[in-house]
Amino acid sequence: MIFLVFLVSAFILFWFVARPLTVAFHEFGHAIPALILTKQRVSIYIGSYGNPKNSYYFKIARLEVWFRFNLFKQQLGLCTSSINSDNTFKKFITLICGPCASLIIATISSYFVFYFDMHGFLKLIVLIFLLSAILDLFLNLIPNSTPIILHNGKKTYNDGQQLKLLFRKTD
Repeated sequence: MIFLVFLVSAFILFWFVARPLTVAFHEFGHAIPALILTKQRVSIYIGSYGNPKNSYYFKIARLEVWFRFNLFKQQLGLCTSSINSDNTFKKFITLICGPCASLIIATISSYFVFYFDMHGFLKLIVLIFLLSAILDLFLNLIPNSTPIILHNGKKTYNDGQQLKLLFRKTD
């Protein structure tokens, strides 16, 4: 019975805390290099594939953030920028930094929480966050040819498929 309560608690933490954090850090991981490498506006959507309706909005200089809390679709996220598709290096850096950002932040957070022997509940949260970031890394870097349909009807692909298409284009 205690194990079942633990599993349910872990799932709830995963769903309501770790996944939104992972998605947010992932999208900011795409956005920050895009802001550095271009002079263009960058938009990120957390909780949707580009739907600003019913979203909280804030803007910091050239970065626009749309956050939509959706209980059942929290793993959705999108980063849009105007990186020239001919610039393979900039595109590669922007694509790879998304999945790596959440993993790096989760790893550093885990290190500090365990190094300073913080409260057990905090250890559980960062451990679940780390597992979520590892899952995110693999799910996003393994190419998936199934298109993601955006809010405006356009199609895109996961980061791994976009990297595959980027390298295929440069051959």
